Amino acid sequence: MGELTASLAHEIRQPISAAVTTLKTCLRWLGRDQPDVAEASEAASRLVKDVTRGLISLQNHALFKKGVLHRELVDVNELIREMIVLLSSEASRYSISIRTELAEGLPKVMADRVQLQQVFMNLMLNGIDAMKERVAEVSLPSSRKPAMVNC
Repeated sequence: MGELTASLAHEIRQPISAAVTTLKTCLRWLGRDQPDVAEASEAASRLVKDVTRGLISLQNHALFKKGVLHRELVDVNELIREMIVLLSSEASRYSISIRTELAEGLPKVMADRVQLQQVFMNLMLNGIDAMKERVAEVSLPSSRKPAMVNC
């Protein structure tokens, strides 16, 4: 239970911290003598993504707490693409390319969509975090088995 609590605290604290930093940057750009609206707009977009990540973490926690899974048919490739869009600005901030080679025609899987989002988000963020200091690529390779991730 302690590990779950620590993990949850990290998963919520990280996107909130990123959101606060982004918001401060946005306000700084808007507070200039000549506001940089384009930069502030980009920062606001990152803010939305950071808050969305935090909300996914909270939803995931609520599911664990209730012990209720909301299983549905999920297209894993579609979910991966959604997470890439969500995290693309985070990757580009560090000049990291996320490249996919997804197997087409995979059957949908019965799963909890929010939990899968959390899994892929964590894997991608861990890959981005590990590669921040290097010029590199986080790759999701083609496979007949969904959920194979190579970082």
